Amino acid sequence: MISDPGVLLTEAFAGNSINSSLFEISEEGFGNGLGDFTVEQNNGQLEISGFADGDTWPGASLKTKNSYLATEDLNLVVEVDRVAMDQFGEAGRTGVFLTNADRTRFRILLAASRDRR
Repeated sequence: MISDPGVLLTEAFAGNSINSSLFEISEEGFGNGLGDFTVEQNNGQLEISGFADGDTWPGASLKTKNSYLATEDLNLVVEVDRVAMDQFGEAGRTGVFLTNADRTRFRILLAASRDRR
């Protein structure tokens, strides 16, 4: 059954820690590379930081505990305020990754990259 339009999830990250009833931290990156990453809540912001040992898009993310369904009649709308991207090293990547559970179908939104080469 599809629900009526409305806000299903909102989070301002204003507390002292990530709300584990809404989110879980994922160590799975976009690719299969190696790296070291942290996912934290800090002063009203979600901060994901770390470094990669190669260029095959390792990383970490924050996943919603619940799933959300979009249809032709009921769109899924995602709003994100990205404040900054601090880059150290040769390149950096950031984005919102919407995917199904097994990651065989996905969309990457707000993808941004910086390259210092």
